[in-house]
Amino acid sequence: MRILFLADAQSSHTQKWILGLSENGLDVHLFSLNDPPVGWYNANIKIYSLGLNEKIKYKSEISFKKIIYLKAIIKIREIIKLINPEILHSYYASSYGFLGSAANFHPFLLSVWGSDIESFPYKSIFHKLLIGHTLNSADKIMATSSYLAAKVNDIVKREIDIIPFGVDTEKFKPDESKIAGHKDIIIGTIKSLEDVYGIDILIKAFSLVKSKISRMPLKLLIVGRGNREGELKKIASSLLNQDDYLFQGYVEHDLIHEYHNKIDIPVYLSRKESFGVSIIESMSCSKPIIATGVGGLREIISDGVDGILVKPDNITSAAEAIEKLVLNPDLRDYLGQNGMRKVLKYYNWEDNLNYMISVYRGLHYGNK
Repeated sequence: MRILFLADAQSSHTQKWILGLSENGLDVHLFSLNDPPVGWYNANIKIYSLGLNEKIKYKSEISFKKIIYLKAIIKIREIIKLINPEILHSYYASSYGFLGSAANFHPFLLSVWGSDIESFPYKSIFHKLLIGHTLNSADKIMATSSYLAAKVNDIVKREIDIIPFGVDTEKFKPDESKIAGHKDIIIGTIKSLEDVYGIDILIKAFSLVKSKISRMPLKLLIVGRGNREGELKKIASSLLNQDDYLFQGYVEHDLIHEYHNKIDIPVYLSRKESFGVSIIESMSCSKPIIATGVGGLREIISDGVDGILVKPDNITSAAEAIEKLVLNPDLRDYLGQNGMRKVLKYYNWEDNLNYMISVYRGLHYGNK
């Protein structure tokens, strides 16, 4: 089956889906506004690009975007004539979804991922009308969580298929060798260093716990990069000793599972979150999760069963949860084991991939 995808080639989520579908025998073609990173895709995947770099891609001038999107639409229509795809699939409604609707090809499938539905439609009446038009143009809409599906239905009333970003449970699994060499209890997070993920709250909560139970060998590990890196490092240096924390920086996804296993207590204090891939990766490694009870995180975490939910933007609530797990290794084990079982049941990557392929087949044969 030949699929033309419209998606960001720089996105790890795009890369994961594209590779998985190609490896399952689909004839995969990808159009992206920007060039792909070197080396992640196989020889069977054909990629087309406008060649924009990241800074240009996010330029805000309306006239500039009109020119870029006009060029993209022309290019996409040329690709459609060239390869004659059986399905057109856009990832992300506010950019590639619009391009997919403008291509006027069917069957057209649209995956919504987060801010494209949570925030973009509410910038203005125009933005909401644009997203509504895009959603109504799609023959099928996919969402990563029931929470996000409900957000779609606030804009248009459509049936939504729920297909999460699953995890490779053969890769993301407990690895005792990663923790055998250290005696510290590592509190950590693996997220982009952006305001929405509440890492400032984590640093402050960790500082409270560190000062309260100073006898415990606690370390803070922050994995990721982002716009708030400098500010977060200043917060950490003002509250903690230099050897109490580490900003690891960006880690390639192929190595991320090693860092999930290094962290004893993963903490995700997002102010807003539609799903939470890092969380299920941690759970798959049998880790006890602390997370804010916002958005799609309430679907993933059952409070007191496979994790602890805390209030957003609440340093005290986060500190109390961290202290509770630091002092109770049996509870850490209980929550971690339950979380791993949940991932195996609901978020196994192969199951999610097979479900997506079944949707393609249904669309393809239903339109013959």
